[in-house]
Amino acid sequence: MLWKTAHNSLLTNTARARRGLALDNLCPKCHQEPETGLHALRDCVVVKNVWSHLVNGGIPPNFINSNLGTWIVSNLTCRNENWRLIFAVTIDKLWKARNALIFDQHHVNPYCLVVSIKRRCLEISRASKECSTFSSKFLGDPYGSSPIRWQPPPLGSIKLNCDGAVRGVGRKVGCGGIIRNYLGGFIMGFSCKLGQCSILQAELWAIFHGLRIIKEKGFKEDIIVELDSSLAIKFLNEGCSASHSCAPLINSIVELADMEQDLNCSHIYREANQVNDAMANLSFDIQDKFQIFNNSPHGVVFSLFVDTAIFLPWFLVWAFKPRFLTKKKTNKLLKMVAFNLFFLQLQLSYYAYFCVHINFQSL
Repeated sequence: MLWKTAHNSLLTNTARARRGLALDNLCPKCHQEPETGLHALRDCVVVKNVWSHLVNGGIPPNFINSNLGTWIVSNLTCRNENWRLIFAVTIDKLWKARNALIFDQHHVNPYCLVVSIKRRCLEISRASKECSTFSSKFLGDPYGSSPIRWQPPPLGSIKLNCDGAVRGVGRKVGCGGIIRNYLGGFIMGFSCKLGQCSILQAELWAIFHGLRIIKEKGFKEDIIVELDSSLAIKFLNEGCSASHSCAPLINSIVELADMEQDLNCSHIYREANQVNDAMANLSFDIQDKFQIFNNSPHGVVFSLFVDTAIFLPWFLVWAFKPRFLTKKKTNKLLKMVAFNLFFLQLQLSYYAYFCVHINFQSL
């Protein structure tokens, strides 16, 4: 639904009349203006009555003055998590009520529609709480109730995530990394063939190349470096003995890190570093020894989306653990699956809009 709305592909009366499927293009609710997607979901006087009951203090001017794309993005990316849910559910309910009026001649009272929207949002919110409780209590989440996931850097910072990879009997080694902004937007990525070295050295080479790119491109934001090797992070923050095989490389990284902006190195769980694992493995498939990507490679697009998604369906990780599930636990699991599938559909619709209308590099 959200995908069709964002792409202005709803079969409104304007679209139906253009195809010869309707006698006129007027809105079936107000009978005053042509029914476009924006009119059916926001600008109709009947629909405005629904929104006014949902928005505390009345509808703000910027809510009704923006175009379709801005309207969808601004409401799905606002900081108020409850409003994101209300907005998505309202869009779905408004369109279903409109279809019931046209095809079933069933008129839905605006007040009843508001009650239905609030009830649906309450059900989803309760399911969300049950999901969190169920995940930690019954599925044995070893990391606590909060899911392991990639977190965007704060405003005014960029994040460099790195990883190394080893493949085959000959132990081919490669590294890769991605630079992203505070919105999670892809800025730049790289993959590099390394030849013969240890996986620890591969992780350190990834940091070296990432910082070198940042310095060459002239980024002025503060830098956060994350990788899933706790030993590499320890060496960077505390140093290592001069006799260690990684000492020359660590010294090179320290010299390269001598920049005006702040630089912080921290550990990230492997489960939250899957994008960079894919970039490191991509080094085995590139023709050149070193390659920079100004746009996200096809193989990591979905992983990037999952990193920046509003909700992450981590129930998939734990649902298939070899644990005995009682009937009560199974029912809770099914509720959690339904809840996560709903938000996965929401995320995919939002992501599809970004793929067409927004350049990740410019974020």
